[in-house]
Amino acid sequence: MKKATVVIAFLLVSMVNFAQETNSLIGKWTFKEPYEVEKFEADELKMVNEMFKNLSLEITAKEITISLFDKSEKSEYTIPKDKPNVIQLTSKTGQSVEVEILKKEEKQIVVKIGRAGPFVLVKA
Repeated sequence: MKKATVVIAFLLVSMVNFAQETNSLIGKWTFKEPYEVEKFEADELKMVNEMFKNLSLEITAKEITISLFDKSEKSEYTIPKDKPNVIQLTSKTGQSVEVEILKKEEKQIVVKIGRAGPFVLVKA
């Protein structure tokens, strides 16, 4: 009986932590700049800023919408228990991509989206 109680308590704590992690990400995040901007040459920085200036992530409790190049795609997501800093996206067409959160603050996150990035996004 004690083992069952411990397992149930662990599951409840895990669910609360998952919900808190997800809730802190809910909202719209917009591109600010590439991460470690000082590593870019001026012309490279200008090109990256121009290319990704319209990048945004809008996160709800059930899905993420990624907008870039005047296109938007909604995807369902999960956060793997063994990778709490990764959001696994699955689009309605079945394509899968990972969003890795490298750094998280209240109003700013640093993410890699698939092979792109890392980017600094700010909460809108």
